[in-house]
Amino acid sequence: MCDAEKETGKFVEPDIKITSALKLVTFDIKLRSLYGSYKVEATLKNIVDPDPYYTVSFHKSTGEQVASHTFKSSDTEVKMEWPESGSRTKEYTVKLNGTTSSTESLYYCGGGRKSRLCDL
Repeated sequence: MCDAEKETGKFVEPDIKITSALKLVTFDIKLRSLYGSYKVEATLKNIVDPDPYYTVSFHKSTGEQVASHTFKSSDTEVKMEWPESGSRTKEYTVKLNGTTSSTESLYYCGGGRKSRLCDL
């Protein structure tokens, strides 16, 4: 028995408002090492249901956020870059509104004078 029913002897129907659920934004991720510029580039493609409610972010294994993007309803492809160093495999946690969505990795080629791509 709810408190309102005890006090009045009548059932009080709760005020419930039902709203439609947001569609979850989805996308494909490609990471690449930009040799010669000491940067990593993340490309989000095949974006479905982009909504400004959602923000995607990339985090190093230390938890440090290196890039983020708040979606626009017109987004079809998004590119983000961040500085990186030390030639080795890098792992990034991808979060959607602060919740882990996936883990992505690539072999970072490092920097240098030549400008070439090291796609994996």
